[in-house]
Amino acid sequence: ANAMRALYEHGFRVPDDVALIGFDNNMFGSCLSVPLTTFAQPIREIGEAVFNILYRHIENPSAPFEQVVLKPQIVIRNSTGCNIK
Repeated sequence: ANAMRALYEHGFRVPDDVALIGFDNNMFGSCLSVPLTTFAQPIREIGEAVFNILYRHIENPSAPFEQVVLKPQIVIRNSTGCNIK
């Protein structure tokens, strides 16, 4: 919201002049005058992965560390000028 406001204050129009993408898909992004395209993080899956890793290390402190990769999802709205559904 702040970036969009700053762009407007400097004479830029979203998405006509500048495409804008946010991160974290909070509830405010969809309520802006130009709804914000954003990346949604898999919050529930992140929490589950953190819990499982922590639990395994509590049970076995010498267990090797592991890497978990969770993919975000893009939520396309009007701020990028895209009409993709």
